[in-house]
Amino acid sequence: MFETFVIVKGKLIWNTIVDATVTEWNRAGWKARLWFFLIIALIGGMAAQRLVELQRLSRLATVVTIGAVSSLSIPLLAVVSVQTMTEEIMAIQPAFTG
Repeated sequence: MFETFVIVKGKLIWNTIVDATVTEWNRAGWKARLWFFLIIALIGGMAAQRLVELQRLSRLATVVTIGAVSSLSIPLLAVVSVQTMTEEIMAIQPAFTG
């Protein structure tokens, strides 16, 4: 039981997430990639100006990370095969489409 839920499904889900991310990144044009890095740098630069803003950004990143991990781990208990893992793909696609 442990192997099915944690090792086998975990590996399938992780491979699906990595494959979807690589595919979306490769399909994105150079402008989308440039905008992605510029926006990340802009957010980091704005937050680094004051310590309070950096702490707020850190808290926001923590909350978003906890939410993403908890929502993306739901299929670990419910998904049977790779073909039905649309939750991860749908979560990753909006991040790279522009």
